[in-house]
Amino acid sequence: MMDNLKVTIIGLLPQQANTIRSIYDDKLDLKFIEVDTSTIKIRSTAESSDQVVLMTKFISHEIRNALRKHDLVHCNGGVSSLKLKLDAMLRL
Repeated sequence: MMDNLKVTIIGLLPQQANTIRSIYDDKLDLKFIEVDTSTIKIRSTAESSDQVVLMTKFISHEIRNALRKHDLVHCNGGVSSLKLKLDAMLRL
């Protein structure tokens, strides 16, 4: 059996993260990082992920700079937009 895709999502509020976790927890290996997390931890978590999703309305330039070596997925909307992005990842 293939391992689940490792996805780190940066910038969701806790309630939003719980919603996404309840839908995708059995399909994706999800990690959630809040925007006030240190850039060192963000970079370290991203290194072990297959995909990094930025909830772009909430992400600082400092975080973007810390992740510039990664192929980032930008999500300009809320939970509904994120669901579309995650569904697309599952189809790959």
